[in-house]
Amino acid sequence: MLNNTLKLGLLVAAVAASSSVFADNHTFSLGYAQTEVEGFTDLKGINAQYRYEWDSPFSLLASVSYMERKVTMVDAPNEIYKTKVDYTSFLLGPAYRFNNVVSAYALVGVAKIDSKDDKYDDVGFVGSESNSATELAYGAGVIVNPIQNLSINVGYEGSKLTSKNSDKQAFNGFNVGVGYRF
Repeated sequence: MLNNTLKLGLLVAAVAASSSVFADNHTFSLGYAQTEVEGFTDLKGINAQYRYEWDSPFSLLASVSYMERKVTMVDAPNEIYKTKVDYTSFLLGPAYRFNNVVSAYALVGVAKIDSKDDKYDDVGFVGSESNSATELAYGAGVIVNPIQNLSINVGYEGSKLTSKNSDKQAFNGFNVGVGYRF
């Protein structure tokens, strides 16, 4: 009986050890995002990434960014514009692990921009104009794991979104994040 218990214990230990060797890895990271907008000031916000790795050098990466900016502009002596711009993107794509430390990724998805312009004059509120657009977005970057459970990512994100006057505005930005790999 003791012999069977010992064999069963060794079998359970071997299965547990082998499953941890081939276990999937997950990485969550959170960081800073900033994008330059043609004809406007920079948008600033956050970026979150999730990476799923299996027993392959290839893995899957999902990225979500949210950035915003509020600006007040004086157009004429008595005209004031308050503009708020929100940028949200959802990207997905492959990552490739070159070794235990360095990986690279490429992403594609959608970006949505919402903008609202409020106009004021010397009497008060005059009116408001809103615009919303959704377009293709893309990104690429590098992930470094200096130690097993730490992840540092640096990436580029871009899109061309249609503005209210039908011009395409380029959104080019970067993100930097720190994450936990388990």
